[in-house]
Amino acid sequence: SQYRRTVSVAGCQGQVFREIVAELLQRRDALKTSPDDIIFFDDSTLATTCALELLGGDGGAVLVPFPGFPSTYLASASAGKQPIPYFLDATLSWDVTLETLETLRKMIAKQGAHVIRVLALQNPGPAGQ
Repeated sequence: SQYRRTVSVAGCQGQVFREIVAELLQRRDALKTSPDDIIFFDDSTLATTCALELLGGDGGAVLVPFPGFPSTYLASASAGKQPIPYFLDATLSWDVTLETLETLRKMIAKQGAHVIRVLALQNPGPAGQ
């Protein structure tokens, strides 16, 4: 895939790091994987764009947290998706409730303008929690 070129560690060291990560996932999480399944990105926006393109289908919308990282909006647009903010609540330690997300989903569905393809979450949140 075109994203294989983004492996951030060149040459055989890159292969060694991918082998280490694959082994860790197998040992720690019992997740059968191979080094060929591991992709390193040197840019979080590129990684997010890749994930949105691969997982998000064609077009549609991405619900992105606000406040949040501007790169999430950029990645959404780069992946051909419409970023739509959902608001994090400062009184809830910058969290969001399912009720808030459901209300937004219903509002978007009623307007009929976009199909929500992805809900973007960020960790840590804007205050580092």
